[in-house]
Amino acid sequence: GSFALGYGTRLINADKVILDAQLGPGVRRTHEADSDETRTGLIGRGQLDLRYQITDNTALINNLLVESGSYNTFAQNDLGLSVSMSDRLALKAGWQARHNSDVAVDKRKTDTLTTVNLVYTYK
Repeated sequence: GSFALGYGTRLINADKVILDAQLGPGVRRTHEADSDETRTGLIGRGQLDLRYQITDNTALINNLLVESGSYNTFAQNDLGLSVSMSDRLALKAGWQARHNSDVAVDKRKTDTLTTVNLVYTYK
């Protein structure tokens, strides 16, 4: 788990493009189940959120999160394409990559996940 405080601002606020950024210090606590080891340390946390409106009903969304500390750097990128079929219903395809710099010898440093979702918005 991690907890961070920071400052966020909107860097770009155009008709089709929105870019938000956040940066700040925090604390991360991890537990390794195999060795029963718990580590706590300070981190720096940064996040970029990009939304590009391709058409009136289609948007490309990318969120990048990086948490870096003395014993591990964690990065996660979420890329998604959302297509609205109506004001309440949309299809969303997504791809996520998660990277840890400190993993067990038999583990991969980067995992990926591909998703396809049907999104319903309550109004």
